[in-house]
Amino acid sequence: QFQRRRPVDPGQDAVAVDIGIDDRGDTRTFEALGKLDHAEFGSFREARAQFEKEYILSKINEYNGNISKTAESIGLERSYLHRKIKSFGIDIEG
Repeated sequence: QFQRRRPVDPGQDAVAVDIGIDDRGDTRTFEALGKLDHAEFGSFREARAQFEKEYILSKINEYNGNISKTAESIGLERSYLHRKIKSFGIDIEG
């Protein structure tokens, strides 16, 4: 059964994207987490970064590379999504 997640930092709110549920209650992104090799991560931070990258890639593909629609679907500002894409080294041009 699902338990409510506690924020990592006091005063920081957990958002649906943090746990893989978009604004429509879509939990398909948990499938991506299940496909990861958990043994390869040395820390929670590394695991979260890998999940975020896979989640973003999945959503970009779902919306055929349309960053505005992708950002809207996952509840992020478009500019923030662009920063995440750049930080993960995701090539959206190809």
